[in-house]
Amino acid sequence: MINPIRSFASLSRPFRSKFGDLRGSLMALQYRRASYAEALGTLVPVKVPGFRQPILLRAGTSDAQVFLQHIMQDEMAFPVSRTPTHILDGGANVGLASLVLAKRFPEARIAAVEPEQENYRVLCANTQSYPNITPVNAALWRSDQPLYVHQGADGSSWSFRVSTAEKEQHHAIEGITIPTLARRLGWPGFDLVKLDVEGGEKEIFDHGPDTWLDQTSVVAVELHDRFVPGCTEAVLGCLDPTLWVREAHGEYAVFRRPP
Repeated sequence: MINPIRSFASLSRPFRSKFGDLRGSLMALQYRRASYAEALGTLVPVKVPGFRQPILLRAGTSDAQVFLQHIMQDEMAFPVSRTPTHILDGGANVGLASLVLAKRFPEARIAAVEPEQENYRVLCANTQSYPNITPVNAALWRSDQPLYVHQGADGSSWSFRVSTAEKEQHHAIEGITIPTLARRLGWPGFDLVKLDVEGGEKEIFDHGPDTWLDQTSVVAVELHDRFVPGCTEAVLGCLDPTLWVREAHGEYAVFRRPP
């Protein structure tokens, strides 16, 4: 974990190691600016080699931590059984996982699903140069129905959750199943499914994953039993260990079918 309060030499070391002295130092400067809260919410562009446009992070938010996970720690670099053609990024936040997956699999089409409006706005800005990424302002759920977005316990921009219970001063957003999303996009399904949905994985796996899972060869899911008890049980109950290889990759539990 990189602490932005440390000296610049210490902060920049992993950036320089990964991207070279010049580019790494520039990235570290931009990252440090995005990490401080003095200009809370200001969009800070960070130029990352290999990406079509600078990645936008909101200063003083959890965007900087998401950047570390996906750009510096390569959480989307897990092995796959076959090259995916259709990818689902559920809980896309500001789009960093989608960007990394688009870079890794340039021929794939990616649906980036994010329910929270401000996250979605930055997601659209971050993916505007990527025609193979389709932003979707919705929440993945067990059924197609209105849902309500509310702040998670830690108050960060990556911890928004959805529920069926109306919350005061919150507007309904679209809840959508994975099969409905695929039909709407005109896609045959998703062969790589990434889920970081703050406990919504229990709803998704408890209700009819057989309608989409047969077409999927990799599932990468961040489990949130600390928010919603039973998440791990629901996921494991659908992914037969005789058919899926499980391994940990960063904060994700990754399940893939053997080659």
